[in-house]
Amino acid sequence: MDPNFERAHFHLAQIYWRTGLYKEAVAEIQTLAQFPERSGRLAYIYAASGDKPKARKLLAQALQEKRNEWDLHETDFAKVYVALGDKDEALKWLEQASEHHSYILCYLRVDPEWDPLRSDPRFQDIVHRMAFPQ
Repeated sequence: MDPNFERAHFHLAQIYWRTGLYKEAVAEIQTLAQFPERSGRLAYIYAASGDKPKARKLLAQALQEKRNEWDLHETDFAKVYVALGDKDEALKWLEQASEHHSYILCYLRVDPEWDPLRSDPRFQDIVHRMAFPQ
């Protein structure tokens, strides 16, 4: 409906790379490039697609934007670090999200992007503190 709705492009890129349609994922990544303020999400897609150097460059840009009070959630950074394989840094950002009562943490138990952290006791502690119903 709105070709400039960046979240739709972001989620479409995720769907493409999760289903192995990497060429299509890259095309969506390029579409996202028109939204420089979304460098955190773009960094995640690059990291998840295996382009870690681009992901790290965009992550640095996103962290600078965050210091300038830009609207990125701690979970956005955590997901990039998960995709980069840096569990310690990812958990640091998740802990911050927990301290700030981020509504996005309601997806911790179901979002497959957190799968690499599930066995980590620190992740389990955050989930436990969220007191999700069983």
